[in-house]
Amino acid sequence: MKNVTTLAKFSRPRLYAVVKRERLFRALDEARAHPIIFIAGPPGAGKSTLVASWLEARRAPGLWFQADIGDSDPATFFHYLSAAAATLGARGARKAGSLPRWNPGYANELAAFTRRFLREFFALFPAGSVFVVDNFHEAAGTPEWRQAFIDGLAELPAGLNIVFLSRVDPPPEMSRFLASQAMVQLGWEALRFDAGEAAAVVGRVGETPEIVEAIHRASGGWAAGLVLMREHLARLTAADAGALRDSASLDDSRESVFAYFTGEIFARARPENRRALMLVALLPSFTAEDAEALSGNADAPRLLEHLYRRHLFVDRRRAGERTVYHFHALFREFLLAEGRTRLAADERRVALERAAAMVLERGDVDAAAALYRSAGAWRELASLARDASMQLIGEGRHETLREWIDSLPPEVRDAEPALVYALGLTHVYGEPSRAKALLARAHHAFAAAGDTRHAMLAAAASIDCHYHEWADFAPLDRWIAVLERGLAADGVLLSPAEELRVRASLLLALLFRQPTHPELMTHAQALAALLSGREIASAPVNVRMSAASVLFNFYNWATKGESASALISLALPWLDDPQATPLNRVWFLVHLAFHEQITRQYAKARRRMAEAEAIAREHGLTSILFEIYHADVSAASAARDVAGTHAALERLRSVLDPARRMDVAYFRHQEAAYLLLSGRPAEAADASLEAVEIGREAGMPAMQLPHL
Repeated sequence: MKNVTTLAKFSRPRLYAVVKRERLFRALDEARAHPIIFIAGPPGAGKSTLVASWLEARRAPGLWFQADIGDSDPATFFHYLSAAAATLGARGARKAGSLPRWNPGYANELAAFTRRFLREFFALFPAGSVFVVDNFHEAAGTPEWRQAFIDGLAELPAGLNIVFLSRVDPPPEMSRFLASQAMVQLGWEALRFDAGEAAAVVGRVGETPEIVEAIHRASGGWAAGLVLMREHLARLTAADAGALRDSASLDDSRESVFAYFTGEIFARARPENRRALMLVALLPSFTAEDAEALSGNADAPRLLEHLYRRHLFVDRRRAGERTVYHFHALFREFLLAEGRTRLAADERRVALERAAAMVLERGDVDAAAALYRSAGAWRELASLARDASMQLIGEGRHETLREWIDSLPPEVRDAEPALVYALGLTHVYGEPSRAKALLARAHHAFAAAGDTRHAMLAAAASIDCHYHEWADFAPLDRWIAVLERGLAADGVLLSPAEELRVRASLLLALLFRQPTHPELMTHAQALAALLSGREIASAPVNVRMSAASVLFNFYNWATKGESASALISLALPWLDDPQATPLNRVWFLVHLAFHEQITRQYAKARRRMAEAEAIAREHGLTSILFEIYHADVSAASAARDVAGTHAALERLRSVLDPARRMDVAYFRHQEAAYLLLSGRPAEAADASLEAVEIGREAGMPAMQLPHL
């Protein structure tokens, strides 16, 4: 069951007797002719209430998404959008699990992944839906992420509108949507309450229309100002209205005015209610039971309901079967500031820790981490990061985990080898050199503590890191020895999935560093037996597919594909699993194509490679295109097709990453073949020699060098 806070992130505010702003409803109706509607206005302008009441009046289907600063991380944004998709009726619940899943391997293909994800996500909405992104300004992110997201909006299908609510104007990257009329804006001037709307909000304050008019003039049509003045000035007489009418506009200092009037109202509340509000504001959203438990005030639920019905910056949302309250951002900011000043430091710290424990109990690790950080509860944050590390990595949220661990004081972080290990895992794709150093440190600490299991996992991750870096194989000797010693003991690893990871990494290391190892075939057979065992079916499909690709690589290299038929029958259905990553699918197809090529099934091999290339291009997996194009060069040169070899070589050059030294070696090897075909033997010899030298520098064994 999803936690209440997460569900609240996808829930539309539930309104109580709000003013229906028909003139703006009509404007929004007309705006639906444009795919994108951008509503910008200052905090407290009534943006969320306007759109929620319009959707309610029009009974429009769709989804409300409450953005926050965590969504600045693409992985977190995609994670929560996938969870939100499951709330889109029966189709969403059925298809949400098949949405593309982010992992750091996509970091260089962020734009392509975003377009693919949004295309499939948007397809889940019923016709005529509206997708609202509230607090869009909170999730600004990097320029690259903004550009990728905005480019992805081109995937909006006909019949679906996306509405952005923001405190600031659209980012410059969205200007092209205005130029093409794909987007329409509703700004502050339109959002201001006119005299009639203001009168409906203020009511008959003091039985004097003059005061109502004066409040409207002084507020400048600012919704928050109308509400605050209504509460603060309820006893004004007509004589007081003149001074109010002549007062300065609130436009230039809304936050200050909000703090002033809220402070005046707050000061009139009973002390126990003030304390309750300051404590409850520690939670991003909360049930009535949460408020009572955290504040210790039995009247807290009634207080929240009173504020909600008075429209005093509290809204309600349905989160599953429960009702959740949510403070307006301005009000929460005010309460948090008051709490930092009025609450004793120890009381506030204890309350933060209790609040973190409450949200953690219902599974909201993000909110818990934020609260622990605010409280300076570093040991609790360290425990949370350790316990949630594999969950976050499985969700592709490496950046979030890295942020938690990096925020810890060094003495706390370094005392936990599991945190150093987790931090290393977060850097495997982006900074493999740093990952190797961290994983080596973690292994040393685990080994010194007699923790053989985690020492083996750190060694396996180090091997994977070297393979991903594709530049230096010499250090693999150390990790081979570690894994062989660990596997010789019984009962070290806790699950078949762990053993699968370790055995696959060991076989991979042996293939690239010790291909003449006397136990190579024995290790391959052990991996094959494990993959075909019934107990491995519960392991994550991507763990199984990764191991299957390693074993397939071994079969193609060591047995010329003769032993692969059972593996193909076993693993081929896994490609259709919706959780299988495109990267794993492509790798298996590449190995399968090589198998079909060396077993002289050339037509099948070409079709497999074409299928692999299509998936790689669709998902922006440019790095793996090198493997595919490398095979194209081999086929053309084997056919002694000079023009075809040159064309294939240029395609290979277009995806060459100079940082991957072994790719450079393989490219130079293929270039040598082309030069030889072209009648340029001296240049071919130089290219071939460079390929061999790079292989030697990378620690490639002598028997592997002829492949260059």
